[in-house]
Amino acid sequence: MNSSETRFFIGCVEQAVAGGYDPLTPAISISRNGTLAKWRGKIHFLDLRVNDPGLKKFRPLFVDTIQKARGLGIDVFLTLPEAIPTVHEPPPDAPPDTRPPRGRPVPPPRKPAAPMPIVTFRECLLAVPRAVSSPDRYHSLHVDECLPVIELAKEQGVKNVIVPTSRPGLFLDPAASDEFRAKLKILAAAAKQADITLHVRTGGLSFDLYRRIHREFGCLLALDAGWTHLERNDLVSVFGEFKDRIRLILLQQVQPGVDKWAAWQDAVALTWREYAQRAAEWRSYPEKGDAEERQTLARLAYDAFRAYQKTVPNELGYQGIFQGGDINFVPFLKTLRKEFEAGVERYLLLETVPNMKNAEFLARYLLSDSMAKPF
Repeated sequence: MNSSETRFFIGCVEQAVAGGYDPLTPAISISRNGTLAKWRGKIHFLDLRVNDPGLKKFRPLFVDTIQKARGLGIDVFLTLPEAIPTVHEPPPDAPPDTRPPRGRPVPPPRKPAAPMPIVTFRECLLAVPRAVSSPDRYHSLHVDECLPVIELAKEQGVKNVIVPTSRPGLFLDPAASDEFRAKLKILAAAAKQADITLHVRTGGLSFDLYRRIHREFGCLLALDAGWTHLERNDLVSVFGEFKDRIRLILLQQVQPGVDKWAAWQDAVALTWREYAQRAAEWRSYPEKGDAEERQTLARLAYDAFRAYQKTVPNELGYQGIFQGGDINFVPFLKTLRKEFEAGVERYLLLETVPNMKNAEFLARYLLSDSMAKPF
């Protein structure tokens, strides 16, 4: 590579392939923010998140996405399952208000919109910490649910697979660490045989545990800047210590406080339980029962659903890196620029709502006169 060539590669996230659903609101997936073809020439690679344990339902769609990306000159990384989508019946429509406005007749009823299903997501982890307060929120992945992703990567010529560890601040305890290592050992052996590199992602990953699995299995470190910051680690220092093992960096802006993140998750779970209870009461009420009581139950279910909708949007993370979060990315980007000028390659994944302003922000601090624009 000569001095004028690009040293860094920009990527975006796709995690809505499994049924067309994205576990984050607003969605950070490309398919929910345009089409893959829209990003031709604008990104170099795609983090395709395989939210389908065992590839039992949506394998053809993942194959199609990989092949479409390749046809557009976009490389692909695969991420092991992080969430299982579950589709529920839609809520009742808001009961009409039959009271006429003062001095005006009752308006004619509007044509109801087609009801949309509700989708909830259960988090997937290779090992669930024993101290979690709500274990029913998590699914402990079996190796047999992950090996098909390695096999898909081998079949499609994908060379990089990302292994999520946990969530920011939710560190693996000793028992969960042993379970994580035991499963990772099997996955690492399969990846090595297929000439695939595993990148273990930060977020609930202690660096002592990473050092051990790097010694044992040779896995690289996928550095999530947002989660690293939330866990009170200095981004530049962590990168400096592990830079020889870091090829992939995930960039997202976050609001300060792991406690806020946990409180948001608790609020989502609480409002969902309230809606599920209200909806069950409404649906179980006899069709020929008291009409006023049924309307009251429908209104309570609808109000609970609206409360859930208001809680779900995540304003704490996955924000554009140029936006007003808690991280000053400039010192870190200047460190990366020195790496690029020295000829080191990195993959920079924008783990945010797709927006070209993110890439422009990167270019402002990473490009030098001797480097070609990345797109």
